[in-house]
Amino acid sequence: MASNEDTCHINGNHMRGLPPIWEVSRFTTYDFIWAFTAGLVAISVILSFSLVYAHLRNYNAPDQQRYIVRILFMVPIYSVASWLSLRYYWLSVFFDLVRDCYEAVVVYSLFLLMVEYMGGYETAKDTFGEKAKQKKFRALAPCCCFRLHAARWMLRLCKRLMLQFVFLRPATAFVAVGLHAASIYCPGNFSPHKGFLWVTLTNTLSISFAMFSLVQFYLLVRQDIQDYKPGSKFLAVKFVVFLSFWQGIAISLLARTNLLTEAPHWTMDNLTSFIQNSMVCVEMVAAAMWHIHAFSYKGFVEQGKKTSVRTGLADVINQADVWRDFVESYHPRSYRRRKYEMLEHRQDDAAVGEEAGAGSSNNKGKGEEDLPPQQQQQQKETSRLLL
Repeated sequence: MASNEDTCHINGNHMRGLPPIWEVSRFTTYDFIWAFTAGLVAISVILSFSLVYAHLRNYNAPDQQRYIVRILFMVPIYSVASWLSLRYYWLSVFFDLVRDCYEAVVVYSLFLLMVEYMGGYETAKDTFGEKAKQKKFRALAPCCCFRLHAARWMLRLCKRLMLQFVFLRPATAFVAVGLHAASIYCPGNFSPHKGFLWVTLTNTLSISFAMFSLVQFYLLVRQDIQDYKPGSKFLAVKFVVFLSFWQGIAISLLARTNLLTEAPHWTMDNLTSFIQNSMVCVEMVAAAMWHIHAFSYKGFVEQGKKTSVRTGLADVINQADVWRDFVESYHPRSYRRRKYEMLEHRQDDAAVGEEAGAGSSNNKGKGEEDLPPQQQQQQKETSRLLL
C-alpha cells in the first residue's frame, strides 16, 4: 500500500518503533544484503585509499593532484555513507547530507582539474580568447539552436554555473535535514505540501546547470588536453554523480506510481532508501576500479623522491581555494574588476569581427600604431587596469 500524501513515514521515532527486520527471524534477506554490501564497501574503500596513499606519497604536482585526490575520496564517502544508511535507516537523511555536500566538491574539482591541464585559469582564459577567432560551435541541448564563439566570457560563465552547485547543493541538504526534523520533508513524497518536491526541483535545476556547463566546457577543451586522457576522468565522475542522482529520483517515482509496494515492517520511505543505498554500494566498487585506470598515480612518480602524506593531505582538505573562487566570481570587490571583464568581452567581440572581416593574416606584423583607434584605446585601458 502506498504512503499517504499527508503522512510522513520518515520520522525517526516512528521508524525506531518498528520491529527491526533483522530481529524478525534469525537470518533474513536484509541480513544477507547488509553483509554482502559490507564486503563491497570494504573492497571499494581499500582500493580507493590505496590509490589515495600512492598519490600522497608522490605528491609532486600539487596543482593537479589536489583535485585528483578530492575526486578519489568520493568513493569512500559515498560507499560508507550509503552502507551506514542501510543499518541506521532512520538516520539516512543525515548520511545523505554528507554525501550530497561532497558531491558538489567532486564536480567542481573535475572542472578545476581540466583547467589545470590547460595550464591554469589565466592560461585557460588566453586559450578561450584565441578560440574566439575560430568557427562558431553549436551549444548543447536544449540550447542547440544557438551558435556561439568560445570566448573568455564563456569560461567565466562555466565557472560560475559550477560554483552555484558547489554552494546550493549543501544548502539544500541542510534544508532537507531541517525539514526532516520538522517531519515535513518526506523522501519520495511528491506532494506540494512536503519539502521533498521542492528540494528535488531545486537540486535538479542546480545539477542540470552544473552538468551542462561541465559537459560544454569539456567538449570545448578536450582537444587541448587530450594528452591527459580527460575522457575517462570525465566519465568516471559523471557516472557516479549523474547516475546516483537520477536513479534516486527514478526509484521515488516507481514508489509514487505503486510499482513498488511496502514490505512487512518497512514503510515505502524505508524501502526506497534501502534500494538506493544498496545500489550505490554496488556501483562504488565499479567506480573504485575505474578510478585506478582514470586517475593513475604513475605519471607523478619521481625516482627516489617521496613526499609527506600529512602535508599532501592537509593541502587536499584545505578548501580555501573554493571559497576564494566563489568570492572572486560572485562578489567582484571593485568596479575595476567588473570593468576589466567588460573589456575582455569587447576584445573577444573585436577578435571575432576581425576574423570575419579582413582575416587574421592581414594583421600579422602590425604594431600598435597600425591598429584601429578603437582597439588601441582598448589595449590602453586593459594595460591601465592591470597595473
